[in-house]
Amino acid sequence: MTQNKRNKSLIIAITLPIVMTLLLIVSVYLPGLFIKAQGDFMYISPGEINSLQQYKVVNSQLVQFKNKQSKKYYARNNSKIFIYNSAQDRSKEISYKQAQKIMLDENITSPKGFKVTCKGNNHGFFGAFFGGSSCRSRYLSGHNLNKKLNLKLNSNSSYYGFKFLGWVENNEE
Repeated sequence: MTQNKRNKSLIIAITLPIVMTLLLIVSVYLPGLFIKAQGDFMYISPGEINSLQQYKVVNSQLVQFKNKQSKKYYARNNSKIFIYNSAQDRSKEISYKQAQKIMLDENITSPKGFKVTCKGNNHGFFGAFFGGSSCRSRYLSGHNLNKKLNLKLNSNSSYYGFKFLGWVENNEE
């Protein structure tokens, strides 16, 4: 009988941490399976670093202004404006006139509690001394969800060519 008690104690000692770990994993990841990413947003993908035209959100609308500093470098604007649709996980290029009709909330966090975050490559120990990490991927994060975004970017810009403008409040298209 003492041998049987030892076996039960050994089985409990081994299975209890495994069961606790599984419960922790389920409690952390299970709620995220039922959450759908929400929140469409507008962004630009700049062409050259100093494009002549710049965009800014003023009073919930997109405004275009000239960048006087870049006049001597570039004489054209090839920045592109996009709307990201989170339900379809895709971006659509729109014109400046279309973008002006869309009301934007320029807060970092959407009204539904999501953010566009950047996750990149950390360059290890030496990255702390020589420029930590680079932003390779953008994610829609919030409510225990990190969904990698399928973003279209301007073909003339690098992958880093992304500027968040705001969350779409209405879409009159």
